[in-house]
Amino acid sequence: MGTTETPSQQFGRRLKAARQRRGWSAQRLSDEVAELGGHLARGTLAKVEAGLRDVSLDEAWLLAYAVGTHAGRLLVPERHQDLELTPELTVAGDDAAAWLLGDHPMRDPDEFYYREALPWQLRETIRAVEGQRGAAATSRRLMAESTSATNEQLRRVDTWLERADDAIARMHEVVDEVERDPHADMGSWHRAEGQLREIHRTLTDNPWYGAGDE
Repeated sequence: MGTTETPSQQFGRRLKAARQRRGWSAQRLSDEVAELGGHLARGTLAKVEAGLRDVSLDEAWLLAYAVGTHAGRLLVPERHQDLELTPELTVAGDDAAAWLLGDHPMRDPDEFYYREALPWQLRETIRAVEGQRGAAATSRRLMAESTSATNEQLRRVDTWLERADDAIARMHEVVDEVERDPHADMGSWHRAEGQLREIHRTLTDNPWYGAGDE
């Protein structure tokens, strides 16, 4: 377990950090919210940032928009930051992050999610990797046309592209196998999800920074 905060304390702390990165006062953020049609007074924002006032879901989205940050940056905990949901229930930060991002359930999984939504999500994961592969191929072409690109740099990108092709093929095989199985259950899809994560980890290095090196 890491340090512990309630979700409201975490939200407030990260909202304050986002505001300060912009160099804004609490009044400036209040004014930005007002320009967007909302109403959160400076004193109210001070309580939110101190974790002394809960925010509604509507307010959370509005504040993320107003301060110009990703909503997930305010809602998803860091790995070391555990969440106290009640005095009797604390969730480890890495588990809470995976839960909020849809990577795995905490308890009593929603059967619809695993039978309907998760297969779609896994296909979306594959499509995202295919998009990364396409972007790398375009960059490789531009590098080849550049007189500054070295053969070693091109080799590294070529190696990554080959690994990406192999990973994409294996990802499709994993999902196809579960979809063809008439007895597939939530556990089957959960295992497939884990397999895709493991395959994706083989591609997390960047072809411009040494992909393909052993």
